[in-house]
Amino acid sequence: MDGFPQTEAQINLLKSLKVRPSLVCMFEQPETESIRRLQARRIDPETGNLFNLEIAPPSNDKVTSRLSAMAEDKEDVIRARMNHWTA
Repeated sequence: MDGFPQTEAQINLLKSLKVRPSLVCMFEQPETESIRRLQARRIDPETGNLFNLEIAPPSNDKVTSRLSAMAEDKEDVIRARMNHWTA
């Protein structure tokens, strides 16, 4: 999956579980849907936790107020990544 693991915590979790991917699955969806979903991602700069405003928003307004978008989730960056993998 492009961009996973995303954080050091995710890397450490995979290592601690001794996860070694042996299968890759490819899911297809329209490019516009991928862009829309990625642009809904946010990170909590205090904890490093990732959220998606549409499908997994924080349950607390204090956390919501400090969320920020990630530079790699800007449309031009997403399109460049997609072009890299589909070229």
